[in-house]
Amino acid sequence: MLLVAYCVQDVYGEALGVIGGKMARLLSVEVAVGDFMGKQDVVTGRLIVYAPDGSYRFGFDRSVGGELSIEFIE
Repeated sequence: MLLVAYCVQDVYGEALGVIGGKMARLLSVEVAVGDFMGKQDVVTGRLIVYAPDGSYRFGFDRSVGGELSIEFIE
């Protein structure tokens, strides 16, 4: 399942993590948000993926076409 959500308000920083974590738990799916923990000021394709159990891991968006594909950093 892929759910794409848009917010009409500016949301950034730790608020993205709070929203991502809550959505993962409520919907019982993994939720990917832009990596707000990094020091970059531009979009880099880095993502944080939150799991329903509250854990998270980092990856890079490797999508081609309309299909989401994430390469995880081990």
